[in-house]
Amino acid sequence: MAEMKQLEFFLLRYVPDAVKGEFINFGVVLLEPGGGGEIRLLKDWRRLLCADPDADLEWLQAMEKDIRDEVKSAVGREEFLRKMQDSFSNSVQLSAMQGVTSENMEAALHDLESLYLKTIRTPALKYDVAGRRRLVALAEGEFKKADVLGLIVRNFDVARYTKPGDPQRFDFGWSVGKEFRFLQAVSVKKNIEQGVLLAARFPEIRKAIFAKDGVQSKITALIEEGVEQRDEIGFVLGMMREAEIRVAMESEMPAIAQEVRTELRV
Repeated sequence: MAEMKQLEFFLLRYVPDAVKGEFINFGVVLLEPGGGGEIRLLKDWRRLLCADPDADLEWLQAMEKDIRDEVKSAVGREEFLRKMQDSFSNSVQLSAMQGVTSENMEAALHDLESLYLKTIRTPALKYDVAGRRRLVALAEGEFKKADVLGLIVRNFDVARYTKPGDPQRFDFGWSVGKEFRFLQAVSVKKNIEQGVLLAARFPEIRKAIFAKDGVQSKITALIEEGVEQRDEIGFVLGMMREAEIRVAMESEMPAIAQEVRTELRV
């Protein structure tokens, strides 16, 4: 069996409106621990052009060669990231650095390209919405049975901690001492984007909450049963766990509700 490599990556995000804070992933940069790396950009730019018809595609596409040259020439990781930050305008941002394990660079790039840059099909998104609603309803029912639903905040708005217009909301939230705890329904059965987005965003949201209120945060991702055996599911579950997100199956929801009941001393 081939030896697995520990690699790191970040995403290039196009932000058509800095006030809204919405973005489209248009590139992934994969880095090796000892130096060097690679980059992949979108092949299909239609989604980005829908968000901003006036986007300068030639400028965005030119980044591929420039970044590839920087990856090879940078003396250290910090220098490389600083140059990246300094060279971009407000319309291009870097995601947080994340880890990934793979047999080689090419295999990792292929997986990351499929996860972040592949055009999402509408039917899959429709299924995800339905799957998420079912998980939310399940959690709500179990919290109600445990007699704690009235003590839990619904649709916790993170914009108060991040930026105005941030659309992210956590389904359920409650406070235990000096710690915020959240539960988020994440449907991954047909499309893993919900899990990828949560893994990418939760670390920065946790930092923003601590910076403003001085409290730590934890989150549990509630997912469907029987999905772990698929490779892409294993990948996104690994991403969530690396982001210190607790992953729980829907069958664990009754026990979680009882945990919350104990935490809130009902």
